[in-house]
Amino acid sequence: MRKFLIILAMMALMSAASAWAGTVQLGGWTDGTGGITIQGVFSGTVRLGAVPAKFDTGLETNLYCVSELNISLGQGGQPSSAYTYDYTGPYSMNTQWASVNGANNLNGQRASWLYVNFSSAATSANQQAALQLAIWNAIWDTDFTLTGGTFSSTVSDDRFTFAQSYLSALQTAQNDNKMGTVDASYYRLYKNGVEQQGFIGPVPEPGLALLLGLGIGGVFVVSRRMTK
Repeated sequence: MRKFLIILAMMALMSAASAWAGTVQLGGWTDGTGGITIQGVFSGTVRLGAVPAKFDTGLETNLYCVSELNISLGQGGQPSSAYTYDYTGPYSMNTQWASVNGANNLNGQRASWLYVNFSSAATSANQQAALQLAIWNAIWDTDFTLTGGTFSSTVSDDRFTFAQSYLSALQTAQNDNKMGTVDASYYRLYKNGVEQQGFIGPVPEPGLALLLGLGIGGVFVVSRRMTK
């Protein structure tokens, strides 16, 4: 019996560690006063801002785009509602970003820092649009401004002001070596089996399989003590 419980617990834990997939419902872009023009590595007019997401796990949160903008949903208007997603690995914005999306790991860490430090405080549509701009700049550029480099924007309203304040805070944290170990997750979204876009979001809670494995492990410990 104890051997069976050990095997079952190990299978559950391995399943939880290796993959997590499911469905997510997305809302529309919260782009404040409208789409904006960007230049540099990607050029054009984009929708931007937080995207409200409701996962099948019960998690409700705001996600931000981290895809290459030439394939991003932001180029084409509002996202549709239902997607499947995978969370295999898991994908860490800090340590696996380069292998996932081609940008270097530091840029993934910079995006993580912005998301963790400002996503909760960015409550207005313009603040959320500004945070999206800052995250894109952190990923696709090496500077801390929207006015030049390989990612820039002509936005001139308070979205620019908010974005610059986020980037200035990031610059201070990076220069002072105070970025810490904060991390966020990379979610790959699919429609009809085709990858659509990647988003940055919170590190998820342990899945049901992990909890099951821990529960079975607890049963094993109790049963072992009872037999002594």
